[in-house]
Amino acid sequence: MISTITLNPCRDRTVVIPSLTVGGLNRVDKTIDDMCGKGVNVSTVLHNLGADTVCLGFIFEQGADELTDALAAKGLRHDFVRVPGKIRTNLKIFEAETRRMTEINESGSFVPEEYIAALREKVRKYAKDSEIVVISGSAPPGVGAQFYGELTGLCREANPHVTVALDADGDLLRNGVAGRPDFLKPNLYELEKLLNKKIGGFPLEKQENHIKADEIVQSCEELARASGASMICVSMGADGALLWSSGRAFYAAAPDVEVRSLQGAGDSMLAGLCAARAGGRPPEDMLRWACAAAGGSIIHEGTELCGKRDFEELYGKIRIAAL
Repeated sequence: MISTITLNPCRDRTVVIPSLTVGGLNRVDKTIDDMCGKGVNVSTVLHNLGADTVCLGFIFEQGADELTDALAAKGLRHDFVRVPGKIRTNLKIFEAETRRMTEINESGSFVPEEYIAALREKVRKYAKDSEIVVISGSAPPGVGAQFYGELTGLCREANPHVTVALDADGDLLRNGVAGRPDFLKPNLYELEKLLNKKIGGFPLEKQENHIKADEIVQSCEELARASGASMICVSMGADGALLWSSGRAFYAAAPDVEVRSLQGAGDSMLAGLCAARAGGRPPEDMLRWACAAAGGSIIHEGTELCGKRDFEELYGKIRIAAL
């Protein structure tokens, strides 16, 4: 079983416009509303790929039924801690002409300590039977920046054999890394912020058919030494993705598909990694699964995510290069 933890679920409202005029009038071509959250997105794709998964985390009373109804429609199991407050709304502005996404995200409702304590116990319970626990996304007010590191340690106490995957940003990522998770999935910008340096290497240079991404590989090795992570996947949007795994590195170019939305691509990539890991696949195939799942999501509008057929159509087209 793969458990996912979402502390700050949301209603994603995606508006599609031709192009964004800042300070002027913008007419909307289409509006799409979805109930989701980063961990929920991961579970959605895992379920679509046939993996056994459950959604954990917080659910806020105003909007709770709407979210649970959406999960039921997808066939997703869940066991949230119910908290007073309102599920936040995140606005996504997708420009059809440039394929650019602008995000305006709310912070979420405050979570008192008693509900945080209840979540600790719930995570401890599910970690005992989980092969992988995924911790991802933002945290609502009331939850400290150290909480992801704390959850990682709690999972290991409950199950020494569990694999913990972390996908976060800012202080949550920085402090979460201190908990020594097994998997990390930063994008290139997040990796630069975490290591406090500019990383070169992209766009890729090719010499004699050899892909050069030395700075990114070296940065992954630096992060692995500091965090203890055995696997780091760096997503780079249109430039593809790089997977570092215990001293070996692999690269995959982004699939050649029409991009209709960027929302959920990173979550889908993480789902592909975890599903492949649970299936006992080697690192290079894990990256192939990750890129096929991400590509299977960006072809859909709004926050509709990769389905089984999307994945199958793209899987054989993903080419992996050893670095």
